[in-house]
This record gives sequence, structure tokens and C-alpha cells, in this order.
Amino acid sequence: MKKLISVLLLAFFFACSLNAQCCEPFLINGNKFYSRGSDLPSLQRALAEYKRGSSCLTDPRDNNTKECIELRNKIEEVERKIVELKRKEQERKDLDLWNSARYSYNVNRIIKDYLNVCELCLFRNDAQRMIDSLNLIGDEQINKLIREDKKRWDLAVNSNSIDYIRKNYLNNCLSPCLFRDSAQEVIDYIEFDESIYRQVSFSDDLELLQSKYLDNCVRCYFKNEIERKIKSIIDEAKPKMIFIKGGNYVMGNNFDRNPKKSDEKFHTVTVESFFVGKYEVTFHEYDQFCFYMKKNKPSHEGWGRGAQPAMNVSWYDAIEFCNWRSKIDKLDTTYIIRHITRDSFTVSLNKKANGYRLLTEAEWEYAARAQGNKNRYGDGRNEIDTMYINYNPYSDDYSTPGRGRTVPVGSLNNSNAWGLFDFSGNVSEWCWDWYQEDYYKSSGASLFPTGPDVGDERVARGGGHNFSKRMCTVFNRDSYKPFIKKSFIGFRIARKSLN
Repeated sequence: MKKLISVLLLAFFFACSLNAQCCEPFLINGNKFYSRGSDLPSLQRALAEYKRGSSCLTDPRDNNTKECIELRNKIEEVERKIVELKRKEQERKDLDLWNSARYSYNVNRIIKDYLNVCELCLFRNDAQRMIDSLNLIGDEQINKLIREDKKRWDLAVNSNSIDYIRKNYLNNCLSPCLFRDSAQEVIDYIEFDESIYRQVSFSDDLELLQSKYLDNCVRCYFKNEIERKIKSIIDEAKPKMIFIKGGNYVMGNNFDRNPKKSDEKFHTVTVESFFVGKYEVTFHEYDQFCFYMKKNKPSHEGWGRGAQPAMNVSWYDAIEFCNWRSKIDKLDTTYIIRHITRDSFTVSLNKKANGYRLLTEAEWEYAARAQGNKNRYGDGRNEIDTMYINYNPYSDDYSTPGRGRTVPVGSLNNSNAWGLFDFSGNVSEWCWDWYQEDYYKSSGASLFPTGPDVGDERVARGGGHNFSKRMCTVFNRDSYKPFIKKSFIGFRIARKSLN
């Protein structure tokens, strides 16, 4: 009997573990289509993908998991957006019908082409007033007044100016002032648009510009200004890059005769010239990527965003950022992302591309050492000091506490000889390479190495705010699963030199 109970319990927990990811595939597939745009076909396709996981939401074993809660929220969010888009489409259709009918200035056409076919009939009262006005005067007089009235109205409405519409049309229109209602309607729209435009026009918050104006404007008179502002904000966040001249250097631990870690044995390596980010990628830069790609922003753990280094980002997130920023700056994309599995992409490297990318491990250490100088830490020194490097001294002496958090990039004045900041501490930085302990020893790679072709974990270098001084040396090697997201892991970007 006990054996039977044990078997049943094992079977139950196994089924639960299989079901734990029930919602996730549908969430991932739906997000792919959701990120393509806010047009109706994209939203409908995303909703269909999300709803394929509806059966998971009814399973008591799974419906309260993080993925299923997010899936349920996505379904509600997309359904709401679809309803709003359909309503706006009906309103546009109604306006088109009304414009077509009223500009005929013909009673029969207004009845036939608008009143008899409209669905929402938002302009029913306008149509009736226009019919009453047209019935009061003769055809010849109507045509004359219509021509003059329309001429004044066209000039007024195209001005998009409240003062002009009032002065040159409402105060001077010719009876029966066929466009009086339309003039007041346009004024109302302009006033509404101006009110929300004034609220956001001085902001550099992309989400605020989108949600407050672009998602709420009616006629969107200031749409071009807002879109130009958004583009300008993203363009101005172009990463600050420093040219690094290639050369030879001794990579690895060239301080200790018998390194504690076998993967740190020193060896000579050659790297090509390249550009590297002066700072680690910041939340200010990364949040723009999230806004543009409609991705959830990573947590800042309560430490702030802005100039803080982006963290809680996976290796795959960093790869996507590089390709996105390359497209924004009209550069070749470096990474070829072929497809998505549950936890990963299939990524290959286009070595000829001039776009942004992660540093190779050899490039990272070369830049951290400023052309291979013999220094332990990324600020060019051999001794570590919390004044210059954000690390955790408590893990070494159990007496001095560290900051326990990240600090804004470059704020500790810790640049090396090449003017590069924060190569030790703050956040550990993803590199391109797969990790292999004996890669340099077994492969003999010394000329422009890019790491093994396959592996389980990606290299991260430099140590983070919670690392010991030993782990913040320029020769220390760490590695993590590429889908891992931690508050001590960020990244820095590079570019191929054009020389």
C-alpha cells in the first residue's frame, strides 16, 4: 500500500512539473505577434496564440503560476485593444460616409449615402440640420453659397489653428454656415490635443509620450512632433564608443605563479582593433529598447534606472539589444537569430557586420587591461578600493560592508588608461564566448579568438557589486546559463573597427 501511495505521489508531482510550463509556450508565441505592431491583424493573431493556452488557465495545478497570470492578463489586454481598434475603425468609417455625403450638398444623397447606411450615425443631427438648411433656399443660391462657404472652410480647417477657424470662418461664414458644427468639432479636437500635448511636450519619458499622447489623441494634430521627439530621444542615446587599437597581450593570471583557478593560466593572444562602450549599457539606453520592442522592463531592485547599469538581463536580451541598436543607427546587424526554443535562441555571429555586439572574452580583457597592461583591476590598479570599485569587501574580511547595490556608471571615477569605466565591479558583463575551462590551452587559440563553437554557459567578466575582490580581477572568469537574469549581471557593447 505504501509503495502504491509513493508511486501515485511521484506521478502527481511529475505531472505538475510537466504542466508548470503549460502557459509559457503560448505566452512566448503570442508575444512574438504582439511585438510586431498594434494593428488589428497583429493583435488578432497574438490573441489567437494566447487563447490556444486557455486550457492551461483552467487547470488548478497551473493557473496561478507567473506565466499563466501573465497569459491571462495578456488575453484581457489584447481583447481590450481589439475592441478599441474596432470602435475607432467604425468611427473612421462613419466620418468617411458623412464627409462623402455632406460635401455633395444634396438632400437626397445625404439621406441615401449617410442616414440610410450609417451604423454609429455619429453625425445624424448634423445631417438633419444640413437637410433643413438646404430645403430653405433654391438650388442656384445654394450652389453659390456652398462654393463660397466651402472655400472659406477649406482654408480654415487646413490651418489647424483655433484662432484662424474662429476669425476666418465662424465669424465670417456665409449663411447657412454649413460647416459651423464641423468647425466647433475641429476646435474641440484641437483643444483636447493641445491639452494632452502640453502635458508631455517637455518630457523625455518614451512611455509617457506614447501612453499620454499617441494612445489618447483623437485627431492627433501633434503626432508628427511627438514621433519626431521619440526618434530624437532614441537617436541621442547612441552609445559612447572608444576606439581600441588591436595588438598582442598576455591574457590570464600573470600575477600568481600557481593560479587558484586552472582556467586563468596566462597565454599570448592577438586581437583586432575595435570600438568599445565607454560605460556599461545603462537603464536609460536599455529601457528605450524595451519601449521600442514592447518588452517588459527589467527590475531595478529599487536602486533606480537612468544612469544605473542595466541588470537583470539575460545573454539573449543583450544580443537582441545589440541588433536593435544597430538597426536604429543604420548599421549591419551582427547576430543572426534563427528561432526561439523554450529558453534560448539559435544565434550565429556575422563577423563582417559593422553593428553593435558583445565583446569577445579576449577583447574584454584586452580593453580592461588597457592594451594588456599588467594590472589586477579594471581601473588600472593592483589594489582594490571601494572608493573606486563597487564590490563587496565583506566577503573578504567579514568586517567592512559593501554598498550592496549598483551605482551610476562612471560615477566612481575609475577609468583605466583608455578612458573606460567600471571594468571591475558594479555589474558583471556578458561576453560573446561560450565558456570552456581549457579552451585556450586545448585549442591553442591565439589569433582573434571568439571562443568555443558550442557550450552550456556564456562567459561573464569583471565581477559585480556583491562579488569579492578576487572575483573582480581582470583575469577572473565566470559563466552562467544564457537565459539567467541576475541583479549583478549587465553588459557592455562593442563594434568592429572600420580600419
